[in-house]
Amino acid sequence: MARTVAKTQAEYEANRRFALALILVLAGVGGVLLIAAAVIFASAADADESQMVFSGVIPILGTWVGTVLAFYFARDNLKAATDSAVALAKSETAAETDVSAVMIGLAEIVAEDVQDDAAARALSVKALKKKMLDATPPRGRLPIRDAKGAVLYVLHESTAEKFITSPTRPPGDSPTFGELLDLPEFRGPVEAIGLVTPKATLADARAAMAAIAGCNDVFVTANGKREESVVGWLTNTLLAEHT
Repeated sequence: MARTVAKTQAEYEANRRFALALILVLAGVGGVLLIAAAVIFASAADADESQMVFSGVIPILGTWVGTVLAFYFARDNLKAATDSAVALAKSETAAETDVSAVMIGLAEIVAEDVQDDAAARALSVKALKKKMLDATPPRGRLPIRDAKGAVLYVLHESTAEKFITSPTRPPGDSPTFGELLDLPEFRGPVEAIGLVTPKATLADARAAMAAIAGCNDVFVTANGKREESVVGWLTNTLLAEHT
């Protein structure tokens, strides 16, 4: 409510300034033209005086127009430059921020924990998708970790749905994660994982993500190695929010 009132007040002030500027410009230009017309009419027989009036009026009109244009356009240019500088400063600050300041902490990660890769292959893709949707709040992706807490894969809900409905998958009502891994078009996305250390910055995390084709997830481990247990998680959505 307060924000709406402030916005209305700002619009009122802007409209009032515009009206005042318009009145002053019209009155000034109109006054100069009337005075010029009166002088020219009074000295109609004297061409030199008429020429002097004409030479004096044109610079005045030009000054008025230039002043008005400078006021409005210079103000807009200054605002644009200021906004650009502020955005750049925020971007540089965000890039230097440590990943530990914004990452999803270990306690907040909803994952599927298995003993090893063989156990991961036996998982039901439909069950994994259901676990994402049944979470509070629902998740759009699900890491699969081994007994050491190291991330093996990340299954996105869109990838799971695409695999379940794919005509190229093996027939059956319970497609397994192993069957998904056997198809290169699905294996690539679930294995596309970036890794950084807790001392890395958001710029480092973005670089790690960009270095791997199709990567949308960067995990934080003690030394940035895949076989280490995960201590944090950065998604592409989370990184986009801190640009």
